[in-house]
Amino acid sequence: MTSWKSTDDVLHIIAQEEWHDDARIIGTVEGLIRLRNAIQAALDAPNETQKATVMTNDGEGFFALVRCVSADYADDIPCGYTADCAKDKRECPEWFND
Repeated sequence: MTSWKSTDDVLHIIAQEEWHDDARIIGTVEGLIRLRNAIQAALDAPNETQKATVMTNDGEGFFALVRCVSADYADDIPCGYTADCAKDKRECPEWFND
């Protein structure tokens, strides 16, 4: 087991399995600060994707991507449920991966 410090950028984003389940964002102080900074940058620059460089507790790094969109686009975003009975089969909109 690794001994993580609050200065390590560990972040877990655990999706809802199905409707009405809780989603979880769990991390070290540094991981959560990086996510907060990406959220603030997205709020300051709508329609631009911002990145938080973080890692899971197995040491694998990833980008947590954050984007602020207008309410007009809210229905275009597929739901990220993970259970087979709740998976959203819609394609992501073109702008989703910008």
